[in-house]
Amino acid sequence: QLNFSACAAHILMRFLWRYFLKQQKMSFATARRIPPALGQESVWDYPRPPRVENTSEHIEAIISGVVITDTRRVK
Repeated sequence: QLNFSACAAHILMRFLWRYFLKQQKMSFATARRIPPALGQESVWDYPRPPRVENTSEHIEAIISGVVITDTRRVK
């Protein structure tokens, strides 16, 4: 049975978390399109969501006549 101090346990958990994140990043970085089977769709065939950019323009969102947002600071 292992007996870790709180500090050692924290260091171990931090190492394991970083290792896991590195593995996840690597798997996403090497993602490639797999052709869909007959009758299936691929997410690669659909457009990406719009890019988010900073702007100082006046932005107003109105739904059914109700102002949802009114701002000049958008991200």
